[in-house]
Amino acid sequence: MSGDELDLQNLVTEDNATETDGAADSDEVTEQVIEEPVTETAETETPAETETPEVPAEPEVPALECVTLNDYITSHVAKLSGVAKANMNAPGIPDGKYNMFVTQVEGDAEAEMFLVDDTDRLVLQEFDPDTIFVVKSGVIAKSGTRRTYITKTNTTQVDVDGDSVPTVIKSIRKKSVSGDVKYDDIAKEDNSAMDLDQIKIKVKSIIPPLGGNVEEMTDKNDIRAAVLTFMDTVKDINYLIKIEKQVLMACF
Repeated sequence: MSGDELDLQNLVTEDNATETDGAADSDEVTEQVIEEPVTETAETETPAETETPEVPAEPEVPALECVTLNDYITSHVAKLSGVAKANMNAPGIPDGKYNMFVTQVEGDAEAEMFLVDDTDRLVLQEFDPDTIFVVKSGVIAKSGTRRTYITKTNTTQVDVDGDSVPTVIKSIRKKSVSGDVKYDDIAKEDNSAMDLDQIKIKVKSIIPPLGGNVEEMTDKNDIRAAVLTFMDTVKDINYLIKIEKQVLMACF
């Protein structure tokens, strides 16, 4: 055998060996891919159902026994002060819906007329009044233990102690003649920490006409008496309610 034939034979043998090695390597890669473990997807756990907490029921508010303003005035017409109740009986006027009042005057003075409407819807708690006043902004009924203010929208009832200081202020409302009576209470808070100077500042800010008088006073009772006397001259119900809450109840 010649040298050239030997070299050719060796070359062919080497090439076959290379192809064989390449095929073996390919089989190993394929085998690795096939044998690679498949990761199983974990099952998602369903969260346990949570119990809805029970909401405590709101305490039932006791019903408030009330009478209509029309019935109240009819029952206590003799307690009207400075006015007389006019006759409102006429065709087309609902019974009890309106009350007309005429001021009592002397001589040639001209009388004023006040028409209070919705007196079949407006309500208040029954009590025996000392006097009933009728003003442009509504009706005021007063006794030694209670002052009640009735406006076009609601009733403010002020229960007072022996010194005429509010202990509880009740707001009473009724949206319609057949509707339910709703109310809220404001109870007096402890104001014993208020000193004389603080009371004077409060009175002067809410009741400026009393500023000069209270400045010279040295006793809380004198200031309280001055406030009550001033209230007898006021005809604006909203202003009176403000004094009840922000001066009398807050300071004394």
